Amino acid sequence: MQAGSHAANCYLLGGFGEPFYRGPKAPDQIEHNRMVLADLKAIYEASLRDFFLANRQVLDDLTDRLVRDGEIGGAALAEYLRRVKFTDDVKPMFEPHKGEILC
Repeated sequence: MQAGSHAANCYLLGGFGEPFYRGPKAPDQIEHNRMVLADLKAIYEASLRDFFLANRQVLDDLTDRLVRDGEIGGAALAEYLRRVKFTDDVKPMFEPHKGEILC
C-alpha cells in the first residue's frame, strides 16, 4: 500500500490529475490532498475492476489449471496471457510482437 501511495503522490505532484499540495500544512490542504487521493484511488479501482471483468474467463481458466496441476510453466502461462483483453484504461506495457517495453 505504501508503494501505491508513493506512486500516486509522485503522479499528482508531477502535474497529472487535480492540483495537489506538496507538503501540506494547513488542514484544508491536507483534506484537499486526501480527497484527491481518494478520487484517484476510485478511478484506478474502477479501471482494474473493468479489466478483470473483461478477463474473467482467462482468470477462471488459469485458476482451474493451477488448482488441477499445482503449477504452470512459462510456455503454458504464455498461452493464457495471449488471451488477455486490454481495456481503454489498462493497456499493455510492451509491444507483444516486438518485445519492446512501452513505458
